[in-house]
Amino acid sequence: MVALLGERFAPITSRIGFLRAGLAEVAEALTAWRRDLAQQDLGQPFEVVVEGTGPLEEALARVPPLTAPQVPRELLVQVGEEWTAYFNCWILGTDTFSTVAHLAEAGGWQTLRVACVPNTKKRFGAVMLVIYGPEPTDWLNRVRLIQLINDGGRWTFDLAGEVQPFEEVEAYGARLKRDRFTPEMLERYCQALGVDVFNAEAYGPKYVLIEKQNELVNARTVSLAERQAELGITPT
Repeated sequence: MVALLGERFAPITSRIGFLRAGLAEVAEALTAWRRDLAQQDLGQPFEVVVEGTGPLEEALARVPPLTAPQVPRELLVQVGEEWTAYFNCWILGTDTFSTVAHLAEAGGWQTLRVACVPNTKKRFGAVMLVIYGPEPTDWLNRVRLIQLINDGGRWTFDLAGEVQPFEEVEAYGARLKRDRFTPEMLERYCQALGVDVFNAEAYGPKYVLIEKQNELVNARTVSLAERQAELGITPT
């Protein structure tokens, strides 16, 4: 299966969010939203925002350790001139849903949720692309959903929303569900949107790390190596 950086940073990189806006603009919107949420919770967590420049590996190395249920570190990485990638330190792999769905609406941007997880003894496979926009649709602000997932041992293929011009719709009728939406198709779809999702050279060089300094409560914390061992991930 194709994978970003040969899964050296999985599960962080198994799911990625993308926002069609510049790095500085996304960082400003994200930190403002986080501070707003903190005030609603009657807390004032101290945030450290670190701006850096370097290869994707350097930026991703600042995300661990992985934690749950709190997620104190979020990473934004420049992707070309139009896009910003989103990662965080959630123990199950980057949790993208609330961030990309909310910021699409708040910022008036197109955003993406992308997942590509190999199917192994310890991981349920998934290939997913979800597109969000700023306007309400039949389900929140989701524009299009295309996903193939191993749902506890049973493969399911799901489509929702408006078909996009780049889709290879003839593949959706394949006899085997696993042939209906492949990692290679996901890669081509993302490229059509302007994101070379599995090419590490397409990311950076600028990045922003946002870290909450408040104390974690009843949290589980593991190193990236420990989590990869638990999931049977062998980077290439």
